[in-house]
Amino acid sequence: MNLLKSIVACLLMIISFTQLTAQKLTTYTLDDNSLLEGKKRVMEKNPSVIPALKKLNEIAEKYLKEPDVNVTQKGEGWDMYFPKEHRVDIHDYVSFSIYFYPDTARGNSIQSPWVNLERLGSNHVMREKFDYQRSSKMVSRISTFAKAWYFTNDKRYAEAAVSQLRVWFINPATRMNPNMQYGQFVPFHPEYQFGAYWGIIEAMSYHEILNAIALVKNSSCWKEEDNDKMKEWLYQWSQWLRKSANGQKEGRYEGNNNHGIYYDVQLTTAWMFLGNYKGINWEDSVQNYFKTFVPVARIKYQIDENGGMYKELPRPGASAYECMCLKGFELLAISASKYNIDLWNWNSEASDKRSIREAIEWLFPFYNGNKKWTYGNYAKNPLTSESALEILWESSQFLGGEHASIFNKFIAPTINPDRLAKHEYNLLFPR
Repeated sequence: MNLLKSIVACLLMIISFTQLTAQKLTTYTLDDNSLLEGKKRVMEKNPSVIPALKKLNEIAEKYLKEPDVNVTQKGEGWDMYFPKEHRVDIHDYVSFSIYFYPDTARGNSIQSPWVNLERLGSNHVMREKFDYQRSSKMVSRISTFAKAWYFTNDKRYAEAAVSQLRVWFINPATRMNPNMQYGQFVPFHPEYQFGAYWGIIEAMSYHEILNAIALVKNSSCWKEEDNDKMKEWLYQWSQWLRKSANGQKEGRYEGNNNHGIYYDVQLTTAWMFLGNYKGINWEDSVQNYFKTFVPVARIKYQIDENGGMYKELPRPGASAYECMCLKGFELLAISASKYNIDLWNWNSEASDKRSIREAIEWLFPFYNGNKKWTYGNYAKNPLTSESALEILWESSQFLGGEHASIFNKFIAPTINPDRLAKHEYNLLFPR
C-alpha cells in the first residue's frame, strides 16, 4: 500500500511539473524561468523556500483583513494648498514633494514658496496627507496577493489582487486618472505648485503591478475586459509620460539621475504590456528604446568612467541612491533580455567603465575590504550588506562569476540568517 501511494504521489508530481512548465509567463521585470523554479521548489516543499513562502502568506493574510485603497480617500482639507480657482479632481494623484519645508527661518509665512531642505530629510508629516502612502500600499497589496496566488494556488489571493487592481485602475468611482500631474507639488511655489516633474518617480514600482497581472492571468479572476481597460489606462499613462511637460522633463535625453532610469522602467514596461494595442506595435518601440536610448542616455550618461553613479554620490544618502540606480538598471536589463537584448554587458568591453556590469562591480571593493565607503553622509548613511543584497543577488544569477563569489562570501553571510531565509528572492530568484 505504501509503495502504491508513493507511485501515485510521484505520478501526481510529474503531472504537476508538466502543467507547471506548460504555463506561459510573460512577466516584465522578473525572470520567468526563475519563477518556474521557485514554484517547482514550493511544490517539492524544498526547505530553501519554506520560510519565504510562510512570510509571503502571512503578509497576504494580513492584507486580506484590510480594505482596498484608492486615490479618492484623500483626507479633509487635502485641497487647501491649491487656489480655489484651480480645481483638482479627487481622482488625480496628488503627493507632496519629499524634501520641502516652509521657509520660516527667513521670516517668511507658511504661504510663501516652500524651499528644498534635503538635509532635514523627508517631510513625513506632509507626505502622509496625500496619496503617496496609499499608492505604495496599493502596489504592495497587488504584488503580494499575486505572488501568493502564484505560489499557493489559493484563489482568495487572486481575487484580492484583482479587486485592488480594479479599484485603483478600472472602477469609475475610485480609479486614478492616468497621470501624475500633481505628483510632489510644492506649496505656493511659482513653478511647482501644481506638481513637479520629479513626482513621477512615485510610480517607480508600477512595473510590479504588471508583473502581478501576468501572475493572475492564469486564474479565472482577471477577465479580458479587465485587461482591455488596463491597456487603455496604460496607453493614456504612457502618452502622458511622453507628451506632457512634466513627463518630457522627467524622461529627458541625458539627465535626471535616478529619475531618468525609473522613467524608462515605467515607460518600457507599459509599452511591453500594450503589445499591439490600437494597431501600433509597441514592442518595436520597446526594443528600439532598449537598443538606442537606454545605452546612451542612461548607461553611458549616468555612470562615470570609474563605474560610479556620479550624480548620486555627492548626496547625503549616497549609498541608498547609488543602489537605487543599480536596481533600476537591473530592472531594465531583465526587461531587455526578454527581447534578447543584453544591457547587462553593453559597453563592458570598452576602455571606460560605463556599463551596468562595471557599475555593479564598482561596489565590490567596498564589500571585500579593499575600500571604505566615504560618500555622502556616510556616518549616518553607510553602505551595508543589506544595501546591495538584492542587487548582487540578481547579478550573481545573471552574470555569475565574481558577482556570485562576492555575494556568497561577503553579502549573504553577513545578513541576519532569518532575514535571508525569509527574503522573497528565495522564491523569485532561487539560488
